Amino acid sequence: VHELQQSTREQGGRMVSEPKVRLFYHVFKGKDQMLATNIVKEQMLNLQSAPPTSFAVDFTTVGMQWDMASINSSGLGCSTCYHRAHYEKAWETVTLQSLYQYCTEHPTKQVA
Repeated sequence: VHELQQSTREQGGRMVSEPKVRLFYHVFKGKDQMLATNIVKEQMLNLQSAPPTSFAVDFTTVGMQWDMASINSSGLGCSTCYHRAHYEKAWETVTLQSLYQYCTEHPTKQVA
């Protein structure tokens, strides 16, 4: 298990915290909307023990639209969570493409 830690970088003459690990989630919401929300909530609860600035979450949603209430109740409304896109129909390749693009642009960063 990797320990999540913060790194810092200079921005505008001051040091700012930068997430140490970026996580990529591909989330499908079907007819049982609470199932998807609860699965994500369980995963996000595992991150709560880490400082909020030690990680960032990029997530792509598929299927039924996620409203802000669902996003917030699942834990994906955190200050370091970013909703990349929503697709009615899509495979995991859309999320993997985002992961690949991020890794290409940030080759020294950690992802999960």
